[in-house]
Amino acid sequence: MKINQWIFYSLFLGLISCQSQEQTFTVHCTGLDAYEGDTVYLWRYGADRMTGDRDYGKAPLDFAIIRNGEVSFSGKEDTLHIYGMEHSGSMNFFYPERGKLTLTNVVPPAMPVPDKSTNPHSQNVRLWKLWHEDDFPLEATRQFVFDNARNAIGWMVFDRWAAIYPDELETLYQKTPSQMRDSTSVLIGLKRMLDTTRSLKPGDHFIDFKQVEYAEKDSLLFSNITGQGHSVCLLFFLKPNEKDAVRTEIKNLREQYPDIRIIVPTYRYPDPESKEFIHELETDYQATILDDSRCFEKSARWEYRIYGSFNYEYLFDAQGQLVKMKPVL
Repeated sequence: MKINQWIFYSLFLGLISCQSQEQTFTVHCTGLDAYEGDTVYLWRYGADRMTGDRDYGKAPLDFAIIRNGEVSFSGKEDTLHIYGMEHSGSMNFFYPERGKLTLTNVVPPAMPVPDKSTNPHSQNVRLWKLWHEDDFPLEATRQFVFDNARNAIGWMVFDRWAAIYPDELETLYQKTPSQMRDSTSVLIGLKRMLDTTRSLKPGDHFIDFKQVEYAEKDSLLFSNITGQGHSVCLLFFLKPNEKDAVRTEIKNLREQYPDIRIIVPTYRYPDPESKEFIHELETDYQATILDDSRCFEKSARWEYRIYGSFNYEYLFDAQGQLVKMKPVL
C-alpha cells in the first residue's frame, strides 16, 4: 500500500512539474556581444506596445547582465502582453508564449529573429515568417489576427500590418479577453469606433459625412452627391502601391454604371508618383478626391470603419442604398 501511494505521489508531482513547464516561457537572446556587461531589463507592454508598466510607474519584471553576448529570462506564459528586453543599444520585443525561444538581437524597429522554439505552434516564429520571408501576405496576415484574437500578438499585428474589413471588426472585438480591453490602446480606440459608428450591409442607407476636398478646396457633404439619382462609389485609396487595382476597379464601375460618381478619400501623399496618380484620378477618371489624412475620429475612414491602410469601396445606388462593399485588390 505504501509503495502504491509513493508511485501515485511521484506521478502526481511529475504531472504538476510538466504542467508548470508547459505554462512557462524561457527566452534566450544572442548576438549581444557589442553590449557585453550591460544590464538588460525585462518590461511588459500592451498588445500595441504603445504603453507598458513603466508608463504606470511600475518596475521592470526582471533584469539580467549580458554575458558572452547572451542573456536569458524565464517566467509564466503571458498571452495578454508583449514583452521587451531593453538594453543600451535597443529594445527587443517578443511574445511570452510557452516554451523555450531563442532570439538573435536585431536593431529596432525590426523584430528579433526567432532562430528556434520548442513550441511547435510558436506565434513568434509564425510572425517572423510573415514579416521577413513573405512580407505580410494579405490573407495569411488576416488569418494570423483571427487565430490570435485572444492574444496580444494578434492585436499587435492588427494595429500595424493587417487588413481587417469593416464588417469584421465587431466580431473580432468580441473575441478579445476582457482583461485586454481596458488596457490596450488599440482596443480602446476600436471600441470607441464601434460605439460611435454603425456597420453597413447591402440595402442600408449611406452614412453622411463632411470632408475637405483635396488641395484645400471647398468642403464636400456626402449627402449632396449620394442619393441624388445616380450611383456613387466611395473608394478609399489608402494603399498607394496598389494603384493598378484602383484603375481596374474604376474602369469596371464605369462600364457597369456610365453615370457613376467616384468619391476617393485618401491621404495627402508627398511623393511625386502618388501626386501624379491623384491627378490622374481627377482628370482621367473624373473622380472627386477628398483629403482624409486629418484627425482619424473626424475622418470618412472612421465613419465607414476603415481601420487600417487598405483600398476599399462602398457602392451605393441612385437612392443612396448600399449595393455592395468590398476590398479593392
